[in-house]
Amino acid sequence: MRTRLVVKRVVYSLLSVASVFRRRSRTVPDHAQLKEVLVVQLGLLGDVLLITPLIQHLRETLPSGARITLVVPPSSRAVAEGVPHVDCVQTYDAFWADPADNHRHAFRVRHVAASWRFIRRNRGIAYDLVVNCWVMDQPLTALLLSCLRSRCILGFDFRYSRAFYDMTWPFNRDHHISDNVLAMYRGSFSLPMERTDGRLQYVIPGNVHSRTFDALFREIGAPYLLISPFSSESAKEWDLSHWTTVLNALGHAYPHATIVLTGLAEARERSETLAAAMNTRLLNAVGGLTFGQFAHMVRHAAVIITTDSGAMHLASAFDVPVFVLFSQIYNYRQYVPYHVVNDFSVVPVPCAECIYGCAAVACMKHDVTTVLGKLRRLCDSIPALSETSTASL
Repeated sequence: MRTRLVVKRVVYSLLSVASVFRRRSRTVPDHAQLKEVLVVQLGLLGDVLLITPLIQHLRETLPSGARITLVVPPSSRAVAEGVPHVDCVQTYDAFWADPADNHRHAFRVRHVAASWRFIRRNRGIAYDLVVNCWVMDQPLTALLLSCLRSRCILGFDFRYSRAFYDMTWPFNRDHHISDNVLAMYRGSFSLPMERTDGRLQYVIPGNVHSRTFDALFREIGAPYLLISPFSSESAKEWDLSHWTTVLNALGHAYPHATIVLTGLAEARERSETLAAAMNTRLLNAVGGLTFGQFAHMVRHAAVIITTDSGAMHLASAFDVPVFVLFSQIYNYRQYVPYHVVNDFSVVPVPCAECIYGCAAVACMKHDVTTVLGKLRRLCDSIPALSETSTASL
């Protein structure tokens, strides 16, 4: 790991030196002339949802007939295709944004091929504006985008990346990610900075219904608590024994509500371990839903209980109350559920914002009693649950 980080730092430093020789003489286009816009977000499902307020604002402020293209990793295409106001979705398989790599940044031949295909696909398009919403200091993203035919490239003013952009905007670590992205666009073009409701957006596709899914939905009934305990990053996961304690307590407190487990197929074995330890009603849907069906489940849930994942941002898109168990490998304040009733648990640790995580994962040692207390207060504020609750956990 140490050798990899040293090599990474050397490569980034060389890119910074090389960027000094890049000519940046292009003038920033007038906002009224922006007809072809490329928005890049190489993050996971939740990261794509977090830029939807920007997409909406682009559509509202760009000239009539302007075209918006959204670039995401292959794993995020399902959510990108449900983002309103986007004319075209492209995928780009960047090795520094590969969730399976879990921050090891392993470089593979397929990533070289993906970069070549991305440049070849877009070199023939004259973009008036390219907006890089990636919030990590990854100069390779900026370098890649500088190879396109674009009148202006806009990104955050990170140390290694800034020289590849025509315009940059400071990243405010005290503000939410969605607010940062909106501020970057509005500030760069001197647009009004008034606050909006900032709702995250996702449109559920019309083909989510099937005989199997509809039967499952009827079996669940209402109300139900949707639990998403698993993550693509191990440093964001809570111990299964703690989940068992919490979910059993919730099952006894709200006996007329169904507890539903969701997650990706790779978490199926762990979900079965959790389900086997339950002594209350639970339905295990891990690995059995398409993304559209999962979104449908989120939309109709009484409450979402999850780790730091795309589930909490989907809840924000549908105004569903959400409770989050945050790790602190990132600044959790920048990722809290956006403009929706919520509560969360955070374990203060001196090593917060380590990005890479650690074997001990001290920031996920949430106290079960504290979590249960917060969950009871949140659930009792939800009419569908408070009407069916017992006296105590």
